[in-house]
Amino acid sequence: MPWNELQERRQRAFQVAVETRAFEIELFWKRSTFFWAFNAVAFAGFAALANEGALELSIFVASFGLVASASWAFVNLGSKLWYENWEVKVRRLEPTVVGDLFRTIERGSPAACWIVRPRRFSVSKITILLSYYVTGLWAAALGFQTTDVFVCADTQAQVLKWGTVGFAGASAFFIVVIGWIGRTHDGAP
Repeated sequence: MPWNELQERRQRAFQVAVETRAFEIELFWKRSTFFWAFNAVAFAGFAALANEGALELSIFVASFGLVASASWAFVNLGSKLWYENWEVKVRRLEPTVVGDLFRTIERGSPAACWIVRPRRFSVSKITILLSYYVTGLWAAALGFQTTDVFVCADTQAQVLKWGTVGFAGASAFFIVVIGWIGRTHDGAP
């Protein structure tokens, strides 16, 4: 194959990879927004039903929220697979078409304070971790509501007290997990 034709095919492949990667990232956020809306409506319904004392109905809503949030996590993982697939293609084709345009990260001016300095965090990883957290939140809400139905009042108060403390501790720990796992690394898509 002549050099010009080969270079033309590489440029076209690179263009398709860049466009498809952008499309897959857009789909990631659209899908995530779709599931976030399900969860927001379920949270509102759950709170309203729990406030009215409609315990059994709130268990149904919490169950729906649990399934919706777990589905959100799985869809996020699937979306990330596809946009990373195209990201790898961009990285592979990039050197022969545009050099190191995408893989080179330009450093901006340093922030005056360390807390606002830009960091290499993956917004998609953090979104996936948030979907796991919301799944845990729904599991806890479902657990608390079923405890109200099946356990006597004395035990219920203890479960609620220790469960709330445990969930608050797990939430604080999860912030550390997000900070650790949510980072990007050199060479990683």
